[in-house]
Amino acid sequence: MTSARLFPVLALAAVTLAAPQRSWSGTHVAVTRQAAKPVYKTKRVRLLSKLGDRISRLRGPARRVPYFSAAERRFYEVTVHEGKLYWRGKLLNTEHPVEGAPKSTFIFVMAKDGTLYAAPNGGTTQNIHHSSFLAGHPAASAGTMVVVDGVVQKITNKSGHYGHRAGKMRQVLAELERRGIDTEHVDTSFKKRPGKLAKTMTALVARVKVALHLAPREE
Repeated sequence: MTSARLFPVLALAAVTLAAPQRSWSGTHVAVTRQAAKPVYKTKRVRLLSKLGDRISRLRGPARRVPYFSAAERRFYEVTVHEGKLYWRGKLLNTEHPVEGAPKSTFIFVMAKDGTLYAAPNGGTTQNIHHSSFLAGHPAASAGTMVVVDGVVQKITNKSGHYGHRAGKMRQVLAELERRGIDTEHVDTSFKKRPGKLAKTMTALVARVKVALHLAPREE
């Protein structure tokens, strides 16, 4: 078959495939695909921090770092409604510290499925740390946040347990945007953390300077 004759046949086939399919009764068959829930990359708790959590169990209840079960962590879940954050059924407002927590920030953790958990930063009756929410398991993002009347003002990557770099911290911004929150004006204070190679090179340069008497030797 020549190309001139083949073109109308292919065109007719394309139109047939693009047309709405009908069932035997003649009604349209609607095919809907549910959007897949995102799965974000995670980072494990630092070894020394995890060791510290275990040592804390030998101390009194006030110094012990709690690990929450799946049922317990729901109490700290942050939800989104009409572009604002809610915590325990009310608009999240970190500018008005809850009882026993004098600081005006919350610590937060995001699980690999995008679920957010948060709690007042310090001073609570429980010694809650970032590792508490997911019971020491890997997290997609971790840091602190400042929220006023449900509106996110600032997000940082300050977490001694996880130490997420800016790359993974952008995942929490992506999740907030996916839920309908405008993050354009959010202050993202993501502190850059040097990689292993950068740390090694910095230490090597310091040693060379000492060897060449370009820097004082540390006592």
